[in-house]
Amino acid sequence: MSPIPLVSPVKLFESSFAAGTIFAFASACTLLNLAVIGMRAYAFHVLQAWSTLVDVEGIAYSVLVSIMWHILLLFLLVDVIATLLTPSRDLQEGTVISFAIVSIMQLPLVALFLKWETSPSTSRALRGACVLTAHSTSCDGWWSRVRVVTITTSSASCFLHLLLVVLALRYVHSRPETPQDFLISRSNGRQRGG
Repeated sequence: MSPIPLVSPVKLFESSFAAGTIFAFASACTLLNLAVIGMRAYAFHVLQAWSTLVDVEGIAYSVLVSIMWHILLLFLLVDVIATLLTPSRDLQEGTVISFAIVSIMQLPLVALFLKWETSPSTSRALRGACVLTAHSTSCDGWWSRVRVVTITTSSASCFLHLLLVVLALRYVHSRPETPQDFLISRSNGRQRGG
């Protein structure tokens, strides 16, 4: 099997503004996913510590499942970024379609997670745990902030992933079909620019 030539991110921007923009947007989504994973990992750690005092183990494992889901999305995002640097349209299509399927599946799952994590019973359990552990001086204010962050990051993540899917699918279907055509169009663009 012959190695696939890779294009540098700078050359990707030079050859196609759309591809370069999608590359930058996918990179930003990757950073957002890393931030969400970090926040949820911290929440899981806190809930695990509280589970010795209060029954919050179910909530902790719900957070753990969402961490694993975000890790899956992170791997798919990295795959999208890597394949954008290849001249193969087939490879790009396959990667973007996989990411699209998982991003669409994410919608009902995120809705279920949010319903569970912000439900009145979860709210009572977590505010009670906050009071017992003296986690915050104002547990009601703390819970309000947690809810806002949870809802905002989950909604933003879903929206940005779907926007990335639309942009990437549009780009993949409008770019040259074969690697040779892609490389020729790149060199023609460079000659016109030079």
